[in-house]
Amino acid sequence: MKRSFFALLTIVAVLFSSCDKVENPFPPKVNTDLDTTIYAGNWSDYVANEWPDFSSIPNENPNRNVLIEDFTGHNCSYCPEAGEIAHAIHASNPLRVFVASIHASNTISGTSSFQDINTAQGYTIDFKNANGSIDTKGMETNVRLTYADFNLFVGYTYTNANTHFDNTKQSLALTARHRLNNVLMYEIEDKLKLGLEAYYFSKQRLSDGSFGKSYWTTGFMAEKLWEKYSVFINFENFTDTRQSKFDKVFTGTIMDPVFRDIYAPVDGFVINGGIKLRL
Repeated sequence: MKRSFFALLTIVAVLFSSCDKVENPFPPKVNTDLDTTIYAGNWSDYVANEWPDFSSIPNENPNRNVLIEDFTGHNCSYCPEAGEIAHAIHASNPLRVFVASIHASNTISGTSSFQDINTAQGYTIDFKNANGSIDTKGMETNVRLTYADFNLFVGYTYTNANTHFDNTKQSLALTARHRLNNVLMYEIEDKLKLGLEAYYFSKQRLSDGSFGKSYWTTGFMAEKLWEKYSVFINFENFTDTRQSKFDKVFTGTIMDPVFRDIYAPVDGFVINGGIKLRL
């Protein structure tokens, strides 16, 4: 009987200590922060998602422009309509409203309303899956040679990657078919580390159909170790291999450049160093 009494008392206490019932925990809030220097009228004028009328805007700068950013998703059934509305607003206000549209892929119907960046709109970009496939084959091997305090690591990577787009086979752009990775280390345990590295990249096909040139990059590092700390220094790309030294980074003039693919280092010789502390 006593246990039943305490159980009933506990239930009653929980009921009376529960949170009060809230009919509407998130009451509707009217945003009154509408910038009327951009949109005409008040916020309440647009509760039905109506587009503003730019024919008469009561502000001191009636020539202010508006940018609409239209981002669409994959297989979005509402995106084509949103794009049409955005461009209709631009058509009604060609000198006031501008649209930047980025389409992730074809729409759900299989076609896109804006497929060409060179259309009359001129500001639309459409990202679509390529019409074809990519096949990749290759191999990788590594060899380690040791002698006394010296260690030599040699690695070779072969990559045969091709695209099959529009019934045309081409090597995958910006992919070196042959790569060599060579690292020579000299180490006295807990005292000194020295490292010399050299990397080779064979020529790569560029996006414009031409081919770049093969190149080497090199580096050297040294580290002196003590019990509680060490000091190191790196000489990265000390041969100063840069694309601008053996190939063009852009064509045309400085005022009107046409940039090419970057397939080799552009920053050249870099030195950095530091101190490591052991706590």
